[in-house]
Amino acid sequence: MAKIEPSQARFVVTEEPGAVRVTIPVNRTWSLILFVGFWLCGWAFGEFFSIYQLLAGKWESALSRLFTIAWLGAWTVAGAYIISTWLWGLAGREVILLRPDSLTLRRKVFGMGRSDEFDPRQIRKLRVPPLPFDARKSPFGRDSWFWKSGSIAFDYGASTHRFGFNLDEAEAKLLLEAIKKRLPLQEAKRTW
Repeated sequence: MAKIEPSQARFVVTEEPGAVRVTIPVNRTWSLILFVGFWLCGWAFGEFFSIYQLLAGKWESALSRLFTIAWLGAWTVAGAYIISTWLWGLAGREVILLRPDSLTLRRKVFGMGRSDEFDPRQIRKLRVPPLPFDARKSPFGRDSWFWKSGSIAFDYGASTHRFGFNLDEAEAKLLLEAIKKRLPLQEAKRTW
């Protein structure tokens, strides 16, 4: 019988002047990262070969040219999505910045990303909703639209926002406790 040691949470909480920073590195699956990197080499060959065919202008019919243009468009969109997912798996991280007057969520890859800032007085029902399945068993997390997913949710006006991408439920609960201690949340008030 193997003795199982308790695991540590992946997120790191650091105190800064006037703020608390929570950093969540992506849960890397190196075998998947290597496989997708290899697959992207084949994707790039298909992309450049199709572009070459279009520029060379050697067509048997207008229909074959139209098919290549349509195929190239779909191939490019799919490739861009796979590249962004691969980069996220390689170097992604979430940064949550807690200040008395704001909650800032940022998902970034190689230091670049978009930030969303929220007024903590408008945040309602900060929670860990039940996961539909084990996020760790999916290569890219809870759902493939990773920019909108997360293990922690809150209501903000008439919309729900999520963060804590690919956190285990226990990790998400620990993070939720840490956030609630540091963020001045208001109790929900009925407005109807």
